[in-house]
Amino acid sequence: MITIEVAGKEYTDFVSASAVKSLDKLCGTFQFSATSTPSQQADFPLKAGQKCRILTDGTQFMLGYIEAVSVNYSADGHMITVQGRG
Repeated sequence: MITIEVAGKEYTDFVSASAVKSLDKLCGTFQFSATSTPSQQADFPLKAGQKCRILTDGTQFMLGYIEAVSVNYSADGHMITVQGRG
């Protein structure tokens, strides 16, 4: 399971999640996507510039920062995508 931790709180249950590190790249990248329906009215708490940890099965995989948070709206809900670098 891939988890993103921001300000001590862990977020899971994503529609899709990926985190990639490579020896030939200076930094790793990550992307998480989640959905929400109109009945879920809470603000999404993650913002660009926040420090985060990426965990795989509870073990730290990457330290990084959120670079972008984008939201796509539809009549049935919305898709939230978080992208960043480690």
